[in-house]
Amino acid sequence: MVSGKANLAKRFDTFIFDWDGTLTRVVVLRKINEKLNPGWAYKKRKSAETIDKYSTNMPRNMNTLKGRAIRRHIRTVEAEHSVTLLADLSLYFFRPRLQDYSREVLDTLKKKGRKIALFTNGAEWRILKELSYLGIEDYFTEIVSAQDLNTLKPNPLGLQVITQSLRAKKERTIYIGDMVNDVEAAKYAGLHSGAVANGFESRGKLKGARPEYLFNSMESLLRAL
Repeated sequence: MVSGKANLAKRFDTFIFDWDGTLTRVVVLRKINEKLNPGWAYKKRKSAETIDKYSTNMPRNMNTLKGRAIRRHIRTVEAEHSVTLLADLSLYFFRPRLQDYSREVLDTLKKKGRKIALFTNGAEWRILKELSYLGIEDYFTEIVSAQDLNTLKPNPLGLQVITQSLRAKKERTIYIGDMVNDVEAAKYAGLHSGAVANGFESRGKLKGARPEYLFNSMESLLRAL
């Protein structure tokens, strides 16, 4: 696990970020949705089961996943709960706020010519609205919502879609989030992992997931670029 000055912009060509809690600040409704939403819990459980279904190695080796088969299976197990949609509709009316130094991180990476993408559990229509409101949509080359794939993290399908679309080399790609599920998804996808302890989960929980890079804040991440 590395923190501090890590020269990430030299080591990696592609940076994939989580959205809620990583680049943006967490609001109470998001925390409630994450902890109590039964539809959310159902989808996460089914997403984890899908990883097991298409992986033959333990620990689970995501190189054994077969994308088309996963997509077919996921479509058959989508949760039939309206609560998830209602939560996203409620979140639609919140004014998003970036974490301190998020904009500076994105600006630095863009100036250095790095590819920037977004992989989130949030609904795409909400994320696009928030990106537009904040005026940062142009930073991202690719935006993928796990909900559009009918699966949630730690299932890494969205990361696989992004890396294939951008033709990114896994050894030169890092996924940065604020939850254990983000770290797990990066590992399952064969990518490098980073975590920022200013969102949903504490530094202690994130440290237990053993990300390669662990930062206290986006300011710390900025210094590591």
